[in-house]
Amino acid sequence: MKRIVVVAALVCSAVGGHAASAAAPAEFRIGGVVLKFTLPPGYCAPQRKYIDIAQLVTASDNQNVTDLTAYKCDGGVMTAKDPLLIKTPKSVLMTDVERPELLKQMGAVFDNPAFSTAIATGSIDSDSAKSISEVLGQSVTVKTTIKPIGKDDTCAYLAGTVAIGPGAGDGEPEASAVTGCITAVNKRILIVYVYGSYSGPQSIIALAPKAKALALQLIAENQ
Repeated sequence: MKRIVVVAALVCSAVGGHAASAAAPAEFRIGGVVLKFTLPPGYCAPQRKYIDIAQLVTASDNQNVTDLTAYKCDGGVMTAKDPLLIKTPKSVLMTDVERPELLKQMGAVFDNPAFSTAIATGSIDSDSAKSISEVLGQSVTVKTTIKPIGKDDTCAYLAGTVAIGPGAGDGEPEASAVTGCITAVNKRILIVYVYGSYSGPQSIIALAPKAKALALQLIAENQ
């Protein structure tokens, strides 16, 4: 299987707006395989200007196909802060793999020091900043602290922080906590990303059960 390259999903600033009520399960395709997913309570599909925000985020990610985007919509107000994203690395879009085999391979990748070294080089941050800057037409900085934190029988986890802000010299951007669950559903690879406010390491660790629960829901809905 091709080496999986995972790039942290991009966060856009939140702005107020009205949210649509919960709809039927969303459907998306990964390499010709149709999957369905019922958005969890408090999340809605992008509406009106949030469709534009989702398009900007998708266009800024050169490494992944964005399969699904959902934004928080508690109380009828939508915000782009702390989204739910499902992505598939382009390099494995057509890869057939059962979940146990994928997780076995991801365990080997996580245990390889070269993987952590590659993440630590900062190339992901600089490449992401360049891509986002090209889409927005203005300079931005990206700083991530994403690293492997382990795996179980459902997910291989990447977690840390991501901060996107103005170009150098304009202050330090606020970081968000993020956890990604790498898994396979119906032999297709995907990554479920969940975001939250960052207040220290525990706020990152707390996202892992949420990411796993969403992955298990996705698996159950597509059996």
